[in-house]
Amino acid sequence: MSDKIKGTAYYGIHFLIFLIIIELSWILGSKVSEMLLSLIESDGILFDQIQAAEQLFHYAVAATVFPWGILIDKKSEWRKYILVVSNLVWIAGSSLLYFMPTSFHLYCGIQIIWGISFGANGPIIGSYLGDLFRINKRGTLFSIFTIFVYIIKAGAIGINGILGSYLDDWKIPNFIFAIIGLISLILFLIIGKEPKLAAVEPEFKELIQEGYKYKRNITLEGLKAVIKKPTNLLFLFQGISGMIGVSIVTRYMNYWFTSTMGMQINQFVASIILGAGAAVGALIGILLVGKWIDKKFKEGNLNKSLYFSIVCLFMQVVFYFILTMVLTYPETIEPENNTIKGIFNAYPVFYAFIIVFNLCSFCGTPVGTTVGVARTHVNLPENRGTAAALYDLFDFIGSGLAIAIGQFFFSIFSGYQITIFAGSCFWIVSGILWLFIVKFIQKDYQEIRNTLSKRARNKSPSK
Repeated sequence: MSDKIKGTAYYGIHFLIFLIIIELSWILGSKVSEMLLSLIESDGILFDQIQAAEQLFHYAVAATVFPWGILIDKKSEWRKYILVVSNLVWIAGSSLLYFMPTSFHLYCGIQIIWGISFGANGPIIGSYLGDLFRINKRGTLFSIFTIFVYIIKAGAIGINGILGSYLDDWKIPNFIFAIIGLISLILFLIIGKEPKLAAVEPEFKELIQEGYKYKRNITLEGLKAVIKKPTNLLFLFQGISGMIGVSIVTRYMNYWFTSTMGMQINQFVASIILGAGAAVGALIGILLVGKWIDKKFKEGNLNKSLYFSIVCLFMQVVFYFILTMVLTYPETIEPENNTIKGIFNAYPVFYAFIIVFNLCSFCGTPVGTTVGVARTHVNLPENRGTAAALYDLFDFIGSGLAIAIGQFFFSIFSGYQITIFAGSCFWIVSGILWLFIVKFIQKDYQEIRNTLSKRARNKSPSK
């Protein structure tokens, strides 16, 4: 291996570590755990007001994600600074939340600030990941990154919840992670070395190592190409149904476990049970799908790389039916049993919960990895920030709709378990759309390779 290639690999890993740390702070610092609802309500913000304010986060993301994506692809040489500025926005919001007197209007404003910041998350991450490692290793790369993101997202509820409960302050977890995020950004500015645009594309890899600069930016024609591409279009719509399912299931699972209308499990105990019920299955699912994607890519069967996730989408619904509708749980946990040992001794059904929930998680996590890899494969380097923005836009539309749909289901069914299962049924719609994507992805990928090959032969960013 040449020194140049070794250096590229070293800086790629170095940058990936920075990206994960920044992502950790970003996610944990710009979200209030559902486990802290009682503390928020004790500060004078009603449950319905909390729901309304959190909807503003999704609207802010939806309104800003596309402009962020365009900016990243128009000014790819500024990606490092765009990452820093977008993070400073949420850090400012979390600091205001901590120091300002609590009110409903303040909470609404903070959710909007967090949403504006998080609008940049998907586009900047999507743009960077496409330039980090070889295209035949993208399954493994996205698996590694997805593992960390899922751990962070799963941990956000528990970590922030436990920290806030222990300190009896629902605002302090966000402020703590704001400080961590600020330190990470300062270090990133000083020693961070970002990957070059198109540096891992086979057609340009050697040219860029020799000093060539890929200077293309997104154009109106490029934007139209992204939107019209069948693979992108179908993935966008499946993102809406998929995120409706994810958001309802995640939100109401936590309500079911910890709220006064649910089982009233101690917040710390709930985080342990939900974490144990997701961790192993999620980890195995992500690792296996990464290997599957790379294997099928090397075989020249990019369309078959989707099969793993398609099966998982349908099987998820089956496992959530068993989890919520077949297994029988206590209505509430008696105070004397509200410990990990007490719950499992008094209610053996939670052993079955751990097993089935791991199967749910095994089927749930491969989907995000597969979408990330496929999106990178079928879009040009200078369009990936915008493509990621569009994917995020439709995902957040789904997340926003999920709040209203979840409330509707709960008002109709008057139960957390059936609401969770009803939410999971939206993955059937996603699975059907994935079956159509199989027909288009190989052709869309080949068009990208042909375009990059032609450009590499011309060696001119203007042609």
